[in-house]
Order: sequence, then structure tokens, then C-alpha cells
Amino acid sequence: MSQKTSLAESMLHILVVDDSQIARSFHIAALAQAGYACSAAESGAEAIELALRKPFDAIVTDLNMPRMDGYELSKRLRALEGYAETPILMITSEREDHDRMRAMNCGVNTYITKPIEPDTLCYQLGLLIGKRARTL
Repeated sequence: MSQKTSLAESMLHILVVDDSQIARSFHIAALAQAGYACSAAESGAEAIELALRKPFDAIVTDLNMPRMDGYELSKRLRALEGYAETPILMITSEREDHDRMRAMNCGVNTYITKPIEPDTLCYQLGLLIGKRARTL
């Protein structure tokens, strides 16, 4: 096994879900810079398909998306085998307390309103993953 393969296997893999290609690219660039491996989905429905194929260490999702929003995505992920405790970080422009509470009731661990700086995204994700980091 090469050192490159073992390094890739030890990286935490994050699923980034957002219908905006610009937002997905922004989040992936920030997370990759911080040393995370990332996959992308442009809807909640696509995210579920990916989650059924492989495990992710955390999910970073938008709230408002077509086909399946972040609320429904979070509820469905929590029902999947292996995802009951997977950290979910939601990034949204919705600032109302009822939106935050609904997200938490759907299984979201951290709810952040836009705009978000790359350092804040990585810090908040690190807090979540640090609580359940894999042994490398």
C-alpha cells in the first residue's frame, strides 16, 4: 500500500449538499484546504443516493434545495443505517428561531446562517467531527 493511498484512506470524508454550484465549490475548497476529502450532491435526493453507496464522516448541507430540502434530508439520513450519529452541519440564509428549531428536531447538529467564512465552516465542522473522530 502506498503512502498516498493510506493518507487518502485516513482522511475524513465530508458530503457537501447544496443546489448552488458556487456554494458547493466554496465549501469544498475550504474543506479540502483543511484536509478533508469531499463529495458533492446538488440535492437532498442525490445526497441520499450517495449516502446509500458509501459512508460519510459528516454532512454539510444547505436548507433550501429542490427535490428534497435540508430538513427532509436530515430526517432521512438519521433513519439510514450508519447515519444516526453522523454530524450534520446546516448552512442557510434562514435566520428565524423556528427554522433553527425545526432543523434541530430533524437531526441537525449545528445550524449556521450565511454568510459563512471558510475558517468558521472548518472550525464548526471540526468541533462536530472531533466529538466522534475516527481513529487514524
